[in-house]
Amino acid sequence: MTVQPDGGAAGRRATRGSISQSGSVWVSALTDPAVRNVAQPDVDAPALLVSLCYVWPEGSWTQSVRMPPGAVVAQAVWLSGFLTEFPNIDLSTGGIGIFGQLCGPYEVLEDGDRLEVYRALHFDPQESRFRRVQHKLKQQRREKFGPR
Repeated sequence: MTVQPDGGAAGRRATRGSISQSGSVWVSALTDPAVRNVAQPDVDAPALLVSLCYVWPEGSWTQSVRMPPGAVVAQAVWLSGFLTEFPNIDLSTGGIGIFGQLCGPYEVLEDGDRLEVYRALHFDPQESRFRRVQHKLKQQRREKFGPR
């Protein structure tokens, strides 16, 4: 498989946050025959152990996967069975990260990496913070001056 440049394996930890995610990138990566033809290595062969996790309000799902050296994120997603377990999850809306850093589908994995599938945000964090501050100010006014 040819790995597309996403910052490279050597410099990826520093550059991973700048990777932009588009839906077409994930769709093409997960339908790529080279991604789907990956197999778990034999017991005696050198391998990477990575885990893929997905969390939602009612629970969580975690799967550990043995990968051949040089494997990429899209291959781990494919081998983990995530797409079968959660067929309605669109990876392009939330994205995937390694230890909290957003990454692309062709990011080369290292032994011990934890892949995290992110959910789409339902609320803008800045808007939520603004509303909390407004609510707190309103409560402080009530305590100081009483109800209107």
